[in-house]
Amino acid sequence: MKILSGSARGARLLTGSAGGTRPLTGRARTSLFDIIQPRLDGCRFLDLFAGFGSVGLEAVSRGALRTVLVEHDRVAARLIQRNIEKLHFGERAEVWQMDAFRAVEMLAQAGEQFEIVFAGPPYGQRLAQAILEMALLPRILAAGALAVVQHDRRDDPGAGGNTFRRQRQERYGETLLSFYAGNADARNGDRL
Repeated sequence: MKILSGSARGARLLTGSAGGTRPLTGRARTSLFDIIQPRLDGCRFLDLFAGFGSVGLEAVSRGALRTVLVEHDRVAARLIQRNIEKLHFGERAEVWQMDAFRAVEMLAQAGEQFEIVFAGPPYGQRLAQAILEMALLPRILAAGALAVVQHDRRDDPGAGGNTFRRQRQERYGETLLSFYAGNADARNGDRL
């Protein structure tokens, strides 16, 4: 696995065998960043269920000002930290080794906000919808923020609810990416 574009283009990422980690394939990652690239430069990016960090580190390489990568698995979190050091991203990226839901709670308490939130929870645990239903999630989203959820077809988070509305969905084999905007943004015509 390597960084696809930006300042660290071509750099190989350290990976391992952490339980439940499902990296986003190169094709899906390329498409994701083609879609979000106009929002990326200078943004604050949150990568929940970061796995080995390929999405969050790609965001830094492509211009994100600050990226927080949250991964519960200790082995994967250590590999993310090693990749941050290898790529010299220490000033713009940090890894939090903890549960994603707890991390959102802590970020909300600290008043942190992000323009883009990416969540790639393990498949088969019905977590995709739980992420969008988190009461604290709107507090960590900056105005006009975008939330992207990676899931399989059996764990579709739905079209949205009181807080979010799905604006787009892309499929790559068994992997789907659902793109959500806040309902106010969706009503104002801010489309992807």
